[in-house]
Amino acid sequence: MKKSRPAMKLSVLCASDAEPRLAELVLRETTTFGLRRLAVEKTDLDREIRAVQTSLGEVRVKTAFLAGERIKAKPEYEDCRRIAEEKKMALRDVYDLVLREIR
Repeated sequence: MKKSRPAMKLSVLCASDAEPRLAELVLRETTTFGLRRLAVEKTDLDREIRAVQTSLGEVRVKTAFLAGERIKAKPEYEDCRRIAEEKKMALRDVYDLVLREIR
């Protein structure tokens, strides 16, 4: 950082109404003498979540759309985790199998 000193970078994402409270917290609880603030915007894809029957059981699948076109889909983590525990399988194997079946 300044004068080639080592430093840590702290980033905080928050709603605009929480910004004053969190800025005060950072100023009180860290060694910094100032903050930089940047407004950030997010673009979301349209999405739907629906239950899909797979060879391992029912899994919720989140599907994303751009201008009405389906561009990606992925199984919900919690459903894959539950199935992995029930079937004594690796979570990655469950996720990959469900992903293949929903394509």
